[in-house]
This record gives sequence, structure tokens and C-alpha cells, in this order.
Amino acid sequence: MPRYKITFAYKGTNYCGWQVQPNGTAIQQLIEAVLTQVLQEVIKVKASGRTDAGVHALAQVAHFDTSNLLSSDKILQAMRLMLPDDIFVSSIATVDDSFDAQLSAVKKTYIYLVNYGELRSPFLHDYYWQVGGELNLAAMNQCLQLLVGEHDFTSFTASDAVTKTFNRSLFDVGMKVFDYHQVLHKLLGAFDLTDIAQSNNQLVYPTRTPS
Repeated sequence: MPRYKITFAYKGTNYCGWQVQPNGTAIQQLIEAVLTQVLQEVIKVKASGRTDAGVHALAQVAHFDTSNLLSSDKILQAMRLMLPDDIFVSSIATVDDSFDAQLSAVKKTYIYLVNYGELRSPFLHDYYWQVGGELNLAAMNQCLQLLVGEHDFTSFTASDAVTKTFNRSLFDVGMKVFDYHQVLHKLLGAFDLTDIAQSNNQLVYPTRTPS
């Protein structure tokens, strides 16, 4: 039975997360519904990991099996046509049946956006955490370095979690600071943001890469 690897992005604002939940609409739910309709058989999709409600993904990976011999190009076209605008499948490829989106994952990258200060953007508010006042960026960056290495994350796991070990390695943790105007200007190039450019507000863009 052919196995397919799919890579996709989504804006998670309107969803309860990746995994199917009884109390909301999930990304997994919509993707499985579309694939089931297109391939004319019940399809179950396994992702490399789960995201919580409201969390976005730039390049989530998942796999599914099907007995339908429809080409990957046809499946891709159908998914792009049938999924809502806030979910986009960038690629589909056939893979060996030994491939497992979760177990084959080597690294994952997480990005956190923090906007600090008085200025807020109605265009970006779904993507950042708003913090009032100033931040001690030097102290924050110093603390972030303590996360590098292997650590036991048992206290962060669900009580019913099933895994061989709760140890995970963080290979790189960093923080980048972007001027508020620079970020908005890239997204809204046609707008006049001179007033914002004269402010001292900035966006903090920390990243971490756990295994």
C-alpha cells in the first residue's frame, strides 16, 4: 500500500490544534476529511507532532497510507482546492513504508514572537505574545543559554503520555530582535509607517530547536 509524506502550513487561530478534539475543529480533522473524500476510503494521518490551539505551523510533516493509486500531483491539487485558505499543502511525495512522520523526525524548530512596548499591530496580533513595558533582553538571552543540552521534560508531559524517555536535547536557542517598523514594512510595504519607524518599539524573535 503506497505511503505518502505531506508537508503543509497552517494558521492555527481558528483551530483547537492539530489533533482531533471533541470540543473544536482540528487541522487533522480537516485534512483527513479531504483525503477521505478524494481517495474514496477512510484515511488516517499521522503528523510529526501536535500543536496546541491557536498555534501555527510553517512546515508540518505527516504521512498517510492509501490503496488508491491516484497520483501525488492529483492529490496535491485536490487538497489545495478543497482545504480552507488558512491551510496550505506545499508538497506530497511517495515514501518508503518505513518512513514515519513522528518516529523519523530528527529535529523540530519552534519560533516564538514577543511584541513589547505600547505599539500593537492589528495585522500581527495572531502571531505574537504582547508584553507591556521594557524587557531585559541581555538577561533573557543569558537564561536561554541554560536550556541548551539534554534535559528531562517529565514535568511538561501529560500524565498519560507514552514514550521511552522524557529526555530531549535542545541544540540551539537564540533570540533575534527586529525593529517593529522593519517587520511591518515587509508585510505591508505599501503603507506609510513613518511614525512607527520613529518609535523605539521592537519585536523579540527568540527561537529554540529541540529534538
